[in-house]
Amino acid sequence: MISAEREVFVRLRDARYIDDEMLRTLLRRLDLEEAAAYREAT
Repeated sequence: MISAEREVFVRLRDARYIDDEMLRTLLRRLDLEEAAAYREAT
């Protein structure tokens, strides 16, 4: 699911709906979400 979200955000950046800074912010949030999910699973 998170990888699909990443792809969507990159496509939005490529289509110029969001800028690089917003993409970095969104990807960072996904990284944190992914890390939290990993900690809960172990």
